[in-house]
Amino acid sequence: MTEAKQARDEEHSDLENVSIYDPDICTEIDCYFDAETGNLWHAYLGDHDIFEIIRDTTIAWLEKKYEAHRDNQREQASIDRAADRYEALQLDAA
Repeated sequence: MTEAKQARDEEHSDLENVSIYDPDICTEIDCYFDAETGNLWHAYLGDHDIFEIIRDTTIAWLEKKYEAHRDNQREQASIDRAADRYEALQLDAA
């Protein structure tokens, strides 16, 4: 992790950081979202915050990608809880 990235993470510690690959520019955009609303607050290419210069459609696309990321996290947590319950039942039955 670069010093600039570490400083950004500290500066935006109240936001959730997710890197999203953009196939149009063949690179990752380092994004910071409000976890409650799903709104994008900052988007970095390298060390540059590009939020003010990207189009609304790009912001909407990034927010949709973040929503899918959060859905995947919730689904994985649900699967993990079910696996833990199953394992506990197996141990109880033994």
